[in-house]
Amino acid sequence: RSSDLEITGALIRELREARGLSLDEVALQTKVRRGVLQAIEEADIPNLPARVYLRGFLTQVGRVLKVDRNRLAEGYLRTIEKMQRG
Repeated sequence: RSSDLEITGALIRELREARGLSLDEVALQTKVRRGVLQAIEEADIPNLPARVYLRGFLTQVGRVLKVDRNRLAEGYLRTIEKMQRG
C-alpha cells in the first residue's frame, strides 16, 4: 500500500527530480533556504530546523511537488524520529 511508503529524503529528491525541479527552484517557490532543502533530502539531522519549522517547510515542499502535504510532512517526521532513535 502506498500509505505504508516510508517518506525519506531520497524519496523527496526523487519526487523533485521527477517534476524537473532544481533545489534552487524549490527554494524560490517555497521560500525555504536551499541549504535546508538539501538537509531535508540528505536526512542531515544535525542541520534540520526545529520540528515545528520542519513540518511547515515540508508542507510547502509537498505543495510545490503536488503531493499530499500532510502525508509528506508526517511521514518524513516519522522517518527522522526513527533515525534519531537509531
